[in-house]
Amino acid sequence: MQNKRAISPIIIGIIFLILTRLFGFISFIFLGFILSLFFANKKDQKQTAMEKRHHKYKIKLTKKNEEQINHKLKEYFTDNDRLIVIDGISLRPLKGSYENLKNLNMYYNEECIATLDEFASSYPSVAQEIYDLLVNFANKEVKEKPKVQESPKRIEPSATLYMNRINQLNNEIEHEEISNGLYKTASLLKNIEVIEQKDPNSKEQLTKLYSYYMPILVDILEKYKSLSLGDVNNQEYLKSEEQLIKTIVLINEALKNIISTLNEDDYMHLSADITTLQSLLKKDGLVDEGTLKVGNDYER
Repeated sequence: MQNKRAISPIIIGIIFLILTRLFGFISFIFLGFILSLFFANKKDQKQTAMEKRHHKYKIKLTKKNEEQINHKLKEYFTDNDRLIVIDGISLRPLKGSYENLKNLNMYYNEECIATLDEFASSYPSVAQEIYDLLVNFANKEVKEKPKVQESPKRIEPSATLYMNRINQLNNEIEHEEISNGLYKTASLLKNIEVIEQKDPNSKEQLTKLYSYYMPILVDILEKYKSLSLGDVNNQEYLKSEEQLIKTIVLINEALKNIISTLNEDDYMHLSADITTLQSLLKKDGLVDEGTLKVGNDYER
């Protein structure tokens, strides 16, 4: 090892002498200067290339676009856990909630690759495409779903509905007999309303009443009211008036029969309860046989 170290200066000296003989002393110095510049330049180029290789890639993204993306993604990740940007590639916030672009993780087929920031350093061109897609996503107007026009709520026919309408029309009718008949009609409808409230299932037996009878009666009353504004002494008008009086009598009779039908079960239950009570009183020896007679006569 000592011999090698001792020879090195000698070799350098020999090379120096040979070069000075060939080029002269001044030429050799100049050649040395040129060579030093050349090698220095090569070194700088190598260092610059290495710096460029490791220098962080600058994504082309304006401040405005970044703000738009942040605003849009904050809204998006409130209700979603991932954003698919390209087939198989998705972005997800690091801790579940979005803060900024630096806290986005990139996933490929459900496997985390890196943060978006790290990915941009290694694959700048691909990352730029992703950023461009994010800009488009941020600027894309969300198309509002066409509002489905709600159909107007259908007013359910009921005794109350027709009772109110008949009373309203009755207030505008001056004929006493017709008016008294309609008061009776409204009263009977009130009884039906009470039955309905007590037993909602009874509505099934009132389909025809609400679908045909009452609508037709209301239509007749409206036409009569309209005709009453004209010539009330006209024979046709007087004839129609008589027919209307008879119709109201018929509708009231029909309403009574409907009420009776709706109360049938109640009458049956009442009768059964009375019979049961009488039997219990006799069985327990609280009353004597023959105490009760048919009707209201009692044996003493």
